[in-house]
Amino acid sequence: MRRLIWSLSVIVCCVACSEKAPDESGIRLAIGNDSTGPMRFDSAGQSWLRLRSLRWMRARGASRADADERFLVREAKTELCCQESEHESATTIDVAVWHDTTATDASLWSHRLVADEADLHEGWYRTITRGCCDSSDLYEFFRLTDGTRVFRASSDWNTGDSILPGISVPNSDLERSVAFHDTFTIDDPPEAAADTTLIGVLQYGSREGPVQRYLVLSADAISRHARLQRLALVVDDTASSLPNRALWSADGRGEPAALSGFHIRLELMTYSDSVPEIVVEIPVARDRLDLARARLHRSIRLKRAP
Repeated sequence: MRRLIWSLSVIVCCVACSEKAPDESGIRLAIGNDSTGPMRFDSAGQSWLRLRSLRWMRARGASRADADERFLVREAKTELCCQESEHESATTIDVAVWHDTTATDASLWSHRLVADEADLHEGWYRTITRGCCDSSDLYEFFRLTDGTRVFRASSDWNTGDSILPGISVPNSDLERSVAFHDTFTIDDPPEAAADTTLIGVLQYGSREGPVQRYLVLSADAISRHARLQRLALVVDDTASSLPNRALWSADGRGEPAALSGFHIRLELMTYSDSVPEIVVEIPVARDRLDLARARLHRSIRLKRAP
Protein backbone atom coordinates (compact mmCIF):
# COMPACT_ATOMS: atom_id res chain seq x y z
CA MET A 1 0.00 0.00 0.00
CA ARG A 2 1.37 3.38 -0.99
CA ARG A 3 0.81 6.39 1.21
CA LEU A 4 2.07 9.85 0.36
CA ILE A 5 3.44 12.21 3.00
CA TRP A 6 2.35 15.66 1.91
CA SER A 7 4.53 17.76 4.24
CA LEU A 8 6.43 17.67 7.50
CA SER A 9 3.58 19.56 9.13
CA VAL A 10 1.31 16.53 8.89
CA ILE A 11 0.48 15.34 12.41
CA VAL A 12 -0.26 11.64 12.82
CA CYS A 13 -3.33 11.67 15.06
CA CYS A 14 -4.14 7.97 15.23
CA VAL A 15 -2.37 5.07 16.87
CA ALA A 16 -2.54 1.58 15.43
CA CYS A 17 -4.28 -1.12 17.41
CA SER A 18 -2.06 -3.58 19.18
CA GLU A 19 -1.48 -6.85 17.33
CA LYS A 20 -2.07 -8.66 20.61
CA ALA A 21 -5.69 -9.46 21.39
CA PRO A 22 -7.07 -7.05 24.02
CA ASP A 23 -7.91 -8.19 27.52
CA GLU A 24 -11.71 -8.52 27.72
CA SER A 25 -11.88 -9.20 31.44
CA GLY A 26 -13.05 -5.71 32.33
CA ILE A 27 -16.44 -5.71 30.60
CA ARG A 28 -18.20 -2.41 31.26
CA LEU A 29 -21.26 -2.84 29.04
CA ALA A 30 -23.02 -5.91 27.71
CA ILE A 31 -26.19 -5.73 25.62
CA GLY A 32 -27.75 -9.12 24.94
CA ASN A 33 -25.26 -11.90 25.65
CA ASP A 34 -21.67 -12.80 24.84
CA SER A 35 -22.52 -14.54 21.56
CA THR A 36 -24.77 -11.92 20.00
CA GLY A 37 -24.59 -8.56 21.75
CA PRO A 38 -22.10 -5.69 21.94
CA MET A 39 -19.40 -5.81 24.59
CA ARG A 40 -17.58 -2.65 25.67
CA PHE A 41 -14.37 -2.86 27.72
CA ASP A 42 -11.02 -1.20 28.42
CA SER A 43 -7.64 -2.74 27.66
CA ALA A 44 -4.14 -1.26 27.52
CA GLY A 45 -5.54 2.20 28.10
CA GLN A 46 -7.93 2.05 25.12
CA SER A 47 -11.67 1.74 24.80
CA TRP A 48 -12.84 -1.29 22.83
CA LEU A 49 -16.14 -2.44 21.44
CA ARG A 50 -16.78 -5.96 20.23
CA LEU A 51 -19.84 -6.58 18.07
CA ARG A 52 -21.11 -9.99 17.02
CA SER A 53 -23.98 -10.36 14.60
CA LEU A 54 -25.66 -13.03 12.50
CA ARG A 55 -27.86 -12.55 9.46
CA TRP A 56 -29.40 -14.63 6.69
CA MET A 57 -29.94 -13.39 3.15
CA ARG A 58 -31.50 -14.77 -0.01
CA ALA A 59 -29.89 -14.26 -3.41
CA ARG A 60 -30.54 -15.26 -6.99
CA GLY A 61 -28.32 -16.06 -9.93
CA ALA A 62 -27.08 -13.03 -11.82
CA SER A 63 -26.67 -14.27 -15.40
CA ARG A 64 -29.34 -15.50 -17.81
CA ALA A 65 -27.90 -19.00 -17.47
CA ASP A 66 -28.42 -19.20 -13.69
CA ALA A 67 -31.27 -16.70 -13.27
CA ASP A 68 -33.54 -19.40 -11.79
CA GLU A 69 -31.01 -20.41 -9.10
CA ARG A 70 -31.68 -19.28 -5.56
CA PHE A 71 -29.16 -19.16 -2.73
CA LEU A 72 -29.25 -18.85 1.05
CA VAL A 73 -26.38 -16.88 2.56
CA ARG A 74 -25.45 -17.02 6.25
CA GLU A 75 -23.12 -14.32 7.51
CA ALA A 76 -21.62 -14.28 11.01
CA LYS A 77 -19.64 -11.12 11.65
CA THR A 78 -17.31 -10.25 14.52
CA GLU A 79 -16.08 -6.67 14.71
CA LEU A 80 -13.47 -5.53 17.22
CA CYS A 81 -13.37 -1.77 17.29
CA CYS A 82 -10.47 0.27 18.64
CA GLN A 83 -11.57 3.89 18.57
CA GLU A 84 -8.01 5.27 18.69
CA SER A 85 -6.68 3.19 15.81
CA GLU A 86 -5.71 4.15 12.28
CA HIS A 87 -7.90 1.44 10.76
CA GLU A 88 -10.64 1.76 13.32
CA SER A 89 -11.89 -1.83 13.39
CA ALA A 90 -10.78 -5.40 12.75
CA THR A 91 -13.59 -7.52 11.34
CA THR A 92 -13.86 -11.18 10.45
CA ILE A 93 -16.78 -12.54 8.45
CA ASP A 94 -17.72 -16.22 8.41
CA VAL A 95 -19.90 -16.74 5.35
CA ALA A 96 -21.57 -19.91 4.07
CA VAL A 97 -23.83 -20.41 1.05
CA TRP A 98 -26.45 -23.06 0.29
CA HIS A 99 -28.81 -23.73 -2.57
CA ASP A 100 -32.23 -22.45 -1.54
CA THR A 101 -33.86 -25.87 -1.77
CA THR A 102 -34.96 -28.69 0.49
CA ALA A 103 -33.00 -31.22 -1.58
CA THR A 104 -29.82 -30.99 0.54
CA ASP A 105 -28.50 -29.38 3.69
CA ALA A 106 -24.85 -29.37 2.59
CA SER A 107 -23.38 -25.91 1.98
CA LEU A 108 -21.91 -25.07 -1.40
CA TRP A 109 -18.96 -23.29 0.20
CA SER A 110 -17.82 -21.38 3.25
CA HIS A 111 -15.05 -18.85 3.91
CA ARG A 112 -13.60 -16.85 6.76
CA LEU A 113 -12.90 -13.39 5.34
CA VAL A 114 -11.29 -10.26 6.73
CA ALA A 115 -13.10 -7.10 5.62
CA ASP A 116 -15.01 -4.15 7.06
CA GLU A 117 -18.29 -4.73 5.25
CA ALA A 118 -20.01 -7.29 3.04
CA ASP A 119 -23.17 -7.42 0.96
CA LEU A 120 -24.93 -9.06 -1.98
CA HIS A 121 -24.32 -6.98 -5.08
CA GLU A 122 -25.58 -7.83 -8.57
CA GLY A 123 -25.24 -11.57 -8.04
CA TRP A 124 -21.90 -11.38 -6.22
CA TYR A 125 -20.98 -11.77 -2.58
CA ARG A 126 -18.94 -8.59 -2.18
CA THR A 127 -16.59 -7.51 0.60
CA ILE A 128 -15.26 -4.00 1.22
CA THR A 129 -12.13 -3.10 3.18
CA ARG A 130 -12.06 0.63 3.80
CA GLY A 131 -8.89 2.61 3.24
CA CYS A 132 -7.47 5.02 5.76
CA CYS A 133 -6.22 8.55 5.08
CA ASP A 134 -5.41 8.76 1.35
CA SER A 135 -5.75 5.01 0.73
CA SER A 136 -8.43 3.52 -1.51
CA ASP A 137 -11.14 1.07 -0.52
CA LEU A 138 -10.62 -2.54 -1.64
CA TYR A 139 -13.58 -4.39 -3.17
CA GLU A 140 -13.53 -8.18 -3.61
CA PHE A 141 -16.13 -10.11 -5.61
CA PHE A 142 -16.93 -13.75 -4.84
CA ARG A 143 -18.95 -16.08 -7.05
CA LEU A 144 -22.07 -17.34 -5.28
CA THR A 145 -21.97 -20.79 -6.84
CA ASP A 146 -18.59 -21.86 -5.42
CA GLY A 147 -17.05 -18.98 -3.44
CA THR A 148 -14.27 -18.25 -5.93
CA ARG A 149 -12.85 -14.73 -5.65
CA VAL A 150 -13.02 -13.51 -9.24
CA PHE A 151 -12.19 -9.79 -9.10
CA ARG A 152 -10.34 -7.39 -6.79
CA ALA A 153 -10.92 -3.69 -7.40
CA SER A 154 -9.79 -0.36 -5.97
CA SER A 155 -12.33 2.37 -5.42
CA ASP A 156 -11.95 5.17 -7.91
CA TRP A 157 -10.88 8.59 -6.71
CA ASN A 158 -13.84 10.60 -7.93
CA THR A 159 -17.28 9.08 -8.29
CA GLY A 160 -17.19 5.60 -6.76
CA ASP A 161 -19.47 4.30 -9.53
CA SER A 162 -16.85 2.54 -11.67
CA ILE A 163 -15.73 -0.23 -9.31
CA LEU A 164 -16.71 -3.10 -11.62
CA PRO A 165 -18.02 -1.85 -14.98
CA GLY A 166 -19.72 -4.49 -17.10
CA ILE A 167 -20.81 -5.14 -20.64
CA SER A 168 -23.38 -7.64 -21.88
CA VAL A 169 -24.80 -8.81 -25.19
CA PRO A 170 -28.59 -8.37 -25.43
CA ASN A 171 -30.54 -11.63 -25.87
CA SER A 172 -27.45 -13.67 -25.02
CA ASP A 173 -25.63 -15.10 -22.00
CA LEU A 174 -22.43 -13.21 -22.89
CA GLU A 175 -21.26 -10.74 -20.27
CA ARG A 176 -17.90 -9.42 -19.16
CA SER A 177 -16.60 -7.22 -16.35
CA VAL A 178 -13.46 -5.14 -15.90
CA ALA A 179 -11.69 -4.13 -12.68
CA PHE A 180 -8.52 -2.31 -11.70
CA HIS A 181 -6.58 -3.00 -8.50
CA ASP A 182 -3.88 -0.42 -7.78
CA THR A 183 -1.29 -0.18 -5.02
CA PHE A 184 -3.24 2.30 -2.90
CA THR A 185 -5.39 -0.28 -1.10
CA ILE A 186 -4.62 -2.05 2.16
CA ASP A 187 -3.49 -5.14 0.20
CA ASP A 188 -1.33 -4.80 -2.92
CA PRO A 189 -1.77 -6.96 -6.03
CA PRO A 190 0.53 -10.01 -5.73
CA GLU A 191 2.55 -8.85 -8.74
CA ALA A 192 3.70 -5.75 -6.83
CA ALA A 193 6.16 -7.81 -4.78
CA ALA A 194 8.22 -8.65 -7.86
CA ASP A 195 7.92 -5.35 -9.76
CA THR A 196 8.23 -1.97 -8.05
CA THR A 197 7.04 -0.19 -11.23
CA LEU A 198 3.58 -1.75 -10.95
CA ILE A 199 0.76 0.80 -10.87
CA GLY A 200 -2.00 -1.78 -10.83
CA VAL A 201 -3.53 -4.86 -12.40
CA LEU A 202 -6.30 -4.60 -14.99
CA GLN A 203 -8.67 -7.57 -14.97
CA TYR A 204 -11.11 -8.55 -17.73
CA GLY A 205 -13.35 -11.59 -17.90
CA SER A 206 -16.62 -13.27 -17.08
CA ARG A 207 -18.19 -14.27 -13.80
CA GLU A 208 -17.30 -17.88 -14.59
CA GLY A 209 -13.69 -17.06 -15.51
CA PRO A 210 -10.93 -17.31 -16.38
CA VAL A 211 -10.04 -13.66 -15.89
CA GLN A 212 -7.36 -12.08 -18.07
CA ARG A 213 -4.83 -10.04 -16.07
CA TYR A 214 -2.73 -7.20 -17.48
CA LEU A 215 -0.01 -5.29 -15.65
CA VAL A 216 -0.07 -1.50 -15.90
CA LEU A 217 3.52 -0.38 -15.30
CA SER A 218 5.21 2.97 -14.73
CA ALA A 219 7.81 4.02 -17.28
CA ASP A 220 9.02 7.22 -15.57
CA ALA A 221 8.73 9.38 -12.48
CA ILE A 222 5.50 11.05 -13.68
CA SER A 223 3.45 7.88 -13.30
CA ARG A 224 5.39 6.35 -10.41
CA HIS A 225 2.63 7.12 -7.90
CA ALA A 226 -0.35 7.06 -10.25
CA ARG A 227 -3.65 5.71 -8.95
CA LEU A 228 -7.10 4.90 -10.26
CA GLN A 229 -9.27 7.89 -11.06
CA ARG A 230 -11.95 6.25 -13.22
CA LEU A 231 -12.53 3.03 -15.15
CA ALA A 232 -15.09 2.72 -17.95
CA LEU A 233 -16.16 0.61 -20.90
CA VAL A 234 -16.76 2.65 -24.05
CA VAL A 235 -18.90 1.35 -26.92
CA ASP A 236 -18.86 2.90 -30.41
CA ASP A 237 -16.66 5.80 -29.33
CA THR A 238 -19.34 7.14 -27.01
CA ALA A 239 -18.48 7.37 -23.34
CA SER A 240 -21.26 6.74 -20.86
CA SER A 241 -21.72 7.42 -17.17
CA LEU A 242 -23.57 4.12 -16.82
CA PRO A 243 -21.51 1.39 -15.11
CA ASN A 244 -23.03 -1.36 -17.29
CA ARG A 245 -23.20 -1.24 -21.07
CA ALA A 246 -25.09 -3.20 -23.73
CA LEU A 247 -23.26 -4.31 -26.89
CA TRP A 248 -26.10 -4.09 -29.38
CA SER A 249 -23.80 -4.72 -32.35
CA ALA A 250 -23.60 -8.35 -31.20
CA ASP A 251 -27.31 -8.73 -30.36
CA GLY A 252 -28.30 -12.38 -29.94
CA ARG A 253 -24.83 -13.82 -30.56
CA GLY A 254 -23.48 -16.31 -28.05
CA GLU A 255 -19.90 -16.93 -29.14
CA PRO A 256 -17.11 -15.06 -27.25
CA ALA A 257 -15.64 -13.85 -30.56
CA ALA A 258 -18.65 -11.53 -30.83
CA LEU A 259 -17.18 -9.39 -28.06
CA SER A 260 -15.56 -6.69 -30.20
CA GLY A 261 -16.18 -3.05 -31.01
CA PHE A 262 -15.61 -1.52 -27.58
CA HIS A 263 -12.65 -0.52 -25.47
CA ILE A 264 -11.56 -0.10 -21.87
CA ARG A 265 -10.79 3.45 -20.76
CA LEU A 266 -8.52 3.70 -17.72
CA GLU A 267 -7.98 7.15 -16.22
CA LEU A 268 -5.13 7.52 -13.74
CA MET A 269 -4.50 10.43 -11.43
CA THR A 270 -0.89 11.41 -10.84
CA TYR A 271 0.78 13.69 -8.32
CA SER A 272 2.60 15.58 -11.07
CA ASP A 273 1.81 19.22 -11.80
CA SER A 274 2.88 18.79 -15.43
CA VAL A 275 0.73 15.72 -16.16
CA PRO A 276 -2.14 15.54 -13.63
CA GLU A 277 -4.00 12.80 -15.53
CA ILE A 278 -3.00 9.85 -17.69
CA VAL A 279 -5.50 8.11 -19.98
CA VAL A 280 -5.08 4.56 -21.30
CA GLU A 281 -7.46 3.16 -23.94
CA ILE A 282 -7.34 -0.54 -24.86
CA PRO A 283 -9.56 -1.98 -27.62
CA VAL A 284 -11.23 -5.35 -27.10
CA ALA A 285 -11.25 -7.62 -30.17
CA ARG A 286 -12.77 -11.10 -30.15
CA ASP A 287 -12.87 -11.12 -26.35
CA ARG A 288 -9.17 -10.25 -25.97
CA LEU A 289 -7.48 -6.99 -25.06
CA ASP A 290 -5.61 -5.76 -28.14
CA LEU A 291 -2.43 -4.35 -26.60
CA ALA A 292 -0.92 -3.67 -30.04
CA ARG A 293 -3.62 -1.06 -30.73
CA ALA A 294 -3.76 0.41 -27.25
CA ARG A 295 -3.41 4.17 -26.89
CA LEU A 296 -0.83 4.79 -24.19
CA HIS A 297 0.80 7.78 -22.57
CA ARG A 298 4.60 7.67 -22.75
CA SER A 299 4.68 7.15 -18.98
CA ILE A 300 2.82 3.83 -19.18
CA ARG A 301 3.73 0.27 -20.21
CA LEU A 302 1.33 -2.66 -20.53
CA LYS A 303 2.15 -6.33 -20.16
CA ARG A 304 0.09 -9.52 -20.02
CA ALA A 305 0.44 -11.12 -16.59
CA PRO A 306 2.10 -14.56 -16.60
